[in-house]
Amino acid sequence: MSCTQGRVPSPLPAGVATRQRDVEGVRGRVSCAVSNGQCVDEPGDALSAGCAFARSFVRHSAGGTSIAPGHSAGSGPADPRYGLRRRPQLQLERVPDAQHRALGDAELARQAPAAQAQARDPGVRRAATDGGPPVPLPGLSADELEYFQNGVTRFQTVEVVSGATSMQGNGLGPRFNSNSCSSCHAQPYVGGTSPAVNPLFAIAGAEGAQNQVPWFIARNGPVREARFVQSNGVPDGGVHDLFVITGRTDAGGCTIAQPAFTPSGNPITGQGGNPNVIFRIPTPGLGAGLIEAIPDSAILANQRATAAAKQGTGVSGHPNAIQGGNVNRSGNDGTITRFGWKAQNKSLLMFAGEAYNVEMGISNQLFPAGA
Repeated sequence: MSCTQGRVPSPLPAGVATRQRDVEGVRGRVSCAVSNGQCVDEPGDALSAGCAFARSFVRHSAGGTSIAPGHSAGSGPADPRYGLRRRPQLQLERVPDAQHRALGDAELARQAPAAQAQARDPGVRRAATDGGPPVPLPGLSADELEYFQNGVTRFQTVEVVSGATSMQGNGLGPRFNSNSCSSCHAQPYVGGTSPAVNPLFAIAGAEGAQNQVPWFIARNGPVREARFVQSNGVPDGGVHDLFVITGRTDAGGCTIAQPAFTPSGNPITGQGGNPNVIFRIPTPGLGAGLIEAIPDSAILANQRATAAAKQGTGVSGHPNAIQGGNVNRSGNDGTITRFGWKAQNKSLLMFAGEAYNVEMGISNQLFPAGA
């Protein structure tokens, strides 16, 4: 029986087991004594610096003490620094560098699952740019920067049904999810995703509209768009806009019914309500231009590169496929598409045109018919 990293089986027969451990080029042949059916660690002053490093792998569990490979147990005096027993003697022997590397690689591979299990997300990180204006890519020319700023202005334009001012745009509705791109794409700054304070409560009643805020929209919850699984017993999957222009002072008396999303559920989690409604949150647009600039050849090369190593770490897949091949190809020119809910759009121009039409009901050259 060897003392190994992880929980030690219990009970164990009283006895002695042997384990070899490679530490900084030195392999320690160590006795692992078992006392009362449990292995215990023995960090002590006589251990080398390498074995001191190995002590960092010691773990404790409810069923007993977990021992990193190379640690031995004994019945010597207790070490107050660790609350464990130690044995002051360790027999070491030098091993060749090649063997050391092989042993080290094997040990790292063995410990990989445990290391992954201990990974922890540090959470949301802050930046000085949070809440400020969009940040352009460094090194833009004067023309490119002007093009960027023009796009930012359009992204923040508030759309109305009619009678727009110089700072607004005409054509909202008759169904829509919001009245501006930046209302939903605002975190950590314009171009991002759903903001901390949900803007849809103000938009639902803007200009006198008579919309009811759907149950899955909360003031401190995410912006959500709704898709129906079925409509009239037929598979759907499409976006059903939350609001209509009925009652708005700029709508000219237009009357249209708001969709029904009930029965209601939890407004924060979106769970427990109508099972025919599924949700999506705003897709961040930050860096999307760089994604568009990646050539198809690079995407396919990355798919093929180091395939064995990827498979060994659980990484697999291929560019999204819906047209019968190994990649998601545009039906027009055969290029790999990469934007949208199912990576169905080949370019940001197509993506933006679709969003204007689907999210705000605004027709354009790419989508001449309103939503």
